[in-house]
Amino acid sequence: MAVMQDHPSADAATGIDYDPVAVAYVRLIMEDLLSCLRLRLRELSNLSRRSYRTSLSHVSKTHLNSFPCSVSLG
Repeated sequence: MAVMQDHPSADAATGIDYDPVAVAYVRLIMEDLLSCLRLRLRELSNLSRRSYRTSLSHVSKTHLNSFPCSVSLG
């Protein structure tokens, strides 16, 4: 997988020019999504540890379905 430079003028393999603003915007979205995914995985890991001690019936479905992310995919 090719690593994208901070300010690419053209992709060496394809010759496609990338808009630096679009690249920065996509990078911000991806960083936000990765941050949310890490947080969600940490929550699920903690939940699985607690599930050995407590029943899942005590955890509300709204908590399980909440996704603490500022990016809207809709």
